[in-house]
Amino acid sequence: MTILVGVKCCDGIVIGTDSAVTSAPVPGMSAMTETGASKIEFPFANEPLIVATTGSVGMSLRLHYELRANFTEGKAIKNSLRNNPIKFPTDLATIVTENFRKTFSPVMSNPQIGFQLGALVGFVCKDEPHLVEFDSVQFQPDLKGVIDGNGRWRTRPYATMGSGQMMGDPFLAEAHSLLFGKDSATTLQQGRIIATWALKHVIKYNTGGIGGPIQLAVIDKTDKGWRAHSIDAGECEQVVAQLEEHIRGFWNEPDDRGAEVDASKGVAAEVGGR
Repeated sequence: MTILVGVKCCDGIVIGTDSAVTSAPVPGMSAMTETGASKIEFPFANEPLIVATTGSVGMSLRLHYELRANFTEGKAIKNSLRNNPIKFPTDLATIVTENFRKTFSPVMSNPQIGFQLGALVGFVCKDEPHLVEFDSVQFQPDLKGVIDGNGRWRTRPYATMGSGQMMGDPFLAEAHSLLFGKDSATTLQQGRIIATWALKHVIKYNTGGIGGPIQLAVIDKTDKGWRAHSIDAGECEQVVAQLEEHIRGFWNEPDDRGAEVDASKGVAAEVGGR
């Protein structure tokens, strides 16, 4: 069980996860859950690349093997990663699904099962950060934060994945719209907070299998260029707590029309009546 959250920001990428891992003898049947697992990897020390996975750990290992082998040997992926933000995820999907098909079984044709691996990948191409989602059934890429000719989102600049997606997607969409506006982009500093808030929400209210400490990774730019690295989620969680406290404080403040908010009843009582 997993929740992954990714946000494409105007100045970088943030990807966060929970840290629970579930032992499942067959898909959909959980035998044991432990916390403390790492779901985020940085495949190459000198490349600003983040890979976070959900689903089969065995399939995840095969993904990382193919990525490293193809890149190290200087094949298609190395060139497209640095030169074409559309071709890179396509190349990655091609080599990974070719590996998966070597052990393809009839159960994988079930649309509820598929390849049993999904991923969020953050990378930099031509000095621009990008976020791509690979679906958990067919492992097909979907580039996030694509803007059309009119300056509107074709794909939203954020995504959630895993068993917590049903809770994560609507929360992240509403929080993003509330804090930044429907069609706005966030800064990396803001993206870290909204990703943490969504992760906290799902970890707190899921029915089981998602939990443990929040893990966060970012791609940011320094004087020496782009880099991918982990960050401490503790500071972001403190800001989220302050944000929630600020929202709760709304009920203790008079509104602009002279109405006093009754926090115990949750209704506004007009002063003086009509």
